[in-house]
Order: sequence, then C-alpha cells, then structure tokens
Amino acid sequence: MRIHLENEGQPNLLPSSKFNMTAMFYCLVMSCLTPPDDQHDLVPAQDIDLDYHPVKENVDKFRRSTPEIISGDGYAVDIHHVATEDGYVLEMVRIKGDSRSEGVKPVLFVHGLVCTSAIWVWAGKEMSMPYKMADLGIEVWLGTFRGGRGSDGHVTLGVDSDEYWDFGYDHVAQYDIPAMISYVLGTSVQDKINYIGHSMGGSTYFAMCNYKPDICKERVNLMVGLGTHTVLHNVMSPAVRYLADKYGGLLGGFWFKDKFGKREFNPSPDIMRDLAALFCTTSLHAAGLCRMGIFLLVGPNDLNITRNTLGYLMEGVPSTASVMLMEHYLQFVDRRQWAKFDYGMVQNMHQYGSIAPPLYSLEHVTTPVALFTSDWDMFCSYMDTKTMSLEMPYLVYEKNMNRTWYNHGDFFYNADNVELNSIVTQLVQYEYTVQNMEN
Repeated sequence: MRIHLENEGQPNLLPSSKFNMTAMFYCLVMSCLTPPDDQHDLVPAQDIDLDYHPVKENVDKFRRSTPEIISGDGYAVDIHHVATEDGYVLEMVRIKGDSRSEGVKPVLFVHGLVCTSAIWVWAGKEMSMPYKMADLGIEVWLGTFRGGRGSDGHVTLGVDSDEYWDFGYDHVAQYDIPAMISYVLGTSVQDKINYIGHSMGGSTYFAMCNYKPDICKERVNLMVGLGTHTVLHNVMSPAVRYLADKYGGLLGGFWFKDKFGKREFNPSPDIMRDLAALFCTTSLHAAGLCRMGIFLLVGPNDLNITRNTLGYLMEGVPSTASVMLMEHYLQFVDRRQWAKFDYGMVQNMHQYGSIAPPLYSLEHVTTPVALFTSDWDMFCSYMDTKTMSLEMPYLVYEKNMNRTWYNHGDFFYNADNVELNSIVTQLVQYEYTVQNMEN
C-alpha cells in the first residue's frame, strides 16, 4: 500500500525522483560501472600496497570512538550500555542538543555491515544528519551492533572465545535491534521512536519485525531505510560477487571457513589484495584508497567527501564483524533468498525443524516506512530495492537520489547530502498511525 503525504498538517516533502532506465542501460553497455582499461588500468594484486596512507594528519584523530568524535565536534554526549536477551552488551550514544523539541519522537540511527555508529558523524558538523537533528532539539541516539567497537562486551563470555563470535544476522535482528529500541523508549520515556537504518541496519529492522511484531507495530513511529535491502539478487560490487561465487562453488562453505575461521572476520593481506585488485585502478592506488574496506562492499565510485571523512573511512572500515555474519551475507547473494542462516540440512532440522531455513517476510513490517535508494548503489541495487518497495505494506515515502556515482556509502559520507538530510529531518517530525493509512 502506497501512502501519499498530501495533508496540510504533513511536511512539505520534495517529490520522489523517477528511475532513469536509459541512463543505467547506457552505463551497463558502455561499462561505466567498470572503468575502461585504457583510462583506468587495474593494479595487479601483488603490487597493491595495503599500508600506504595518503592522509598526512595524525591518524590517531581518525581512530577516535563515536563519543570522542561527537565531543570533539562540540556536542554533549552520553554513553549508555544495554544488555541483550542473550547477554551481549551494546554501546548506545545519545547526542544532547542545546534544546529539546517538544512533540518529536527520539531518533535511533543504526549502521550497516562492517561499520559502527561512528559512520553517522564522519561527515562533520556541516553534513552529518544526527547533528542536524540535534540542532533542532530532536533527541538523537546512535547504536552499534554486537562485536563492533564499544559493543564488544558480554555478560559471561569473553571476546576471545568461539562462543562469543557464534552470532550472525539473525541474532542482530532478534536481539540487538529490540534491545536498542526498548532502551531508547525507556530512557526517553516516550511511547514511540523513529528508526533510521543504513544497509544492514535497515534490513535487520525488517527481519526484527518477524521476531517482535509488537515492537514493529506499536513502538516505532517511522522507519527510514537508507540504501537498505531484503533480497540481494543483483549485487554488482566486485568483491562481494567474487566471494559469493567462491562460496557458491563445490565445497564453497568449507573454503570460506578454511580461509576465515569461525570468530571475527579478519581477511589475510593476500585475500585483501586479491579483492582490492578487482577494483583498484592506478589513480585509486596513488591516492591510497585501495586499502579501504568500504570499496569491498560498494565497489568503485567517485568519492565526494571531505579530507576528514576520508581519514575516518580509511581507519574505520571495515569494522569488526563475525565470520558467521559475513557468511550469511554470501548466502543472501548466492541463494537469492532473504532467509535465516543455512546451517546445512542436518542442523537446520535441529534448529528450524525443516531442511531449508525459513524465509523472512515483509508482511510483518507494520511500521510506516520511507525508503531512499540510488541507481548507482552497487550493493543494494535499484532492482532489488524496487522489488522490496513494491512489497512493503506501509510505504509512506520513496526517494531515488538520482545522482551520478551516488553509491552505497554516500548516504552517510557524501559531502553534499543537503537534500537527503532535509527530507529525512522533515519526515521524522510527522506522527504516523497505521490506522489512518488503512482507511
């Protein structure tokens, strides 16, 4: 069901952009998503220097934690910790503005794969969405998934144990997201919150609705998905496709576990060079960008970012993730299904009572949803996100960024996100009710 925001009491929103099929077809034919060899020669894996760092400033500046960055930008910050039902201790950060806006629900920002909550403030005071909302007096929270910096604790397990790292996408959806939402509700003494998720941060929210439909229906005013997904049928990111093809081959699961183990996902330098060689051009290598983990997800693109944001990207991505989580993402791509983790037939029977893992469903997403996509997102492709939006029960707003080279990471690190920040900030200030949408 598509909801149009046209009443007088609703925000004055910019119209959704339409997808330009002609432009994308031209780019695919002319290989503009894969730069031509005569203009951008790829660097052989053995020649890639993963240690080269072109940012001349003290790199310690870019290794600061989320609270340290926020405090350094001049904002008051609170650090909170919440324990999930299965014992993981998550860090949550609250940005305190100079004033408090009455009537606007708190906003919880949740990051994507191999990132932490710090990504939301890497664009600086001028362009970071959480700062823009805090300046308006909106209560802002940033959460980090289990395993990430600041969220690497457990009530009983040590981070150096196999048991600690035995978690994946399903656990984040079932435990982390509900714990974050419930904590913000309890601390802010509000009946509902607004939720903003990038990539996996949005996807696990949709999956969470399958576990906790009451939270989805009654406790969240609006869910905003930035470059998020359910199915991943049409991923174009070179490194992701490379790993998924390897994983989908004969004995691919054994290959993956042999290469990466079963704790934290920490690829060897040789594997990182092989993956970087899929996109590393001479110009990117000269700039030191081939060492950046962000390209492993988003693929090659033109970076419209500040020097400081570049420093944060080079030091902060990839963040810690479990091998199981990464394997689940390869299953998404290889199996072309939005399903729970596939343990294999025998363990699936024990875990789920069926040979195949159960599928997730959007039918349980009873929250009003706003989706933001891009034609140039090589991880969450336009075709996949459009399929998702057509199945979304309560879609209140949809926006295609319609900007050349606006890729998967641009939703949080682009130096010119004025339009995005303006629209989302307007959206979260409106109060939504499912009952009105059904009438």
